[in-house]
Amino acid sequence: MADGVAQQDNFADILNHVSDKVSSSETRSLWEKMRDEMESGGSDAAVRYVGTELDRCKKDFDRELASLRERHARNQTNE
Repeated sequence: MADGVAQQDNFADILNHVSDKVSSSETRSLWEKMRDEMESGGSDAAVRYVGTELDRCKKDFDRELASLRERHARNQTNE
């Protein structure tokens, strides 16, 4: 039981240390979300969060790329 408490204390110390070192607002925002996920559900929750965000970013990127390709194709046919 004491090992679990010590490990939890170390985990909290690590989270606090990283939080103090993050500098940009975007990084700080991401870290705060990651920290919330880790505190509520552990590292697995944080990994799931990052995976979900990366999937969302990929979908957004794919959608934007398809839009650019369509626009380019329209411009080619109008020339």
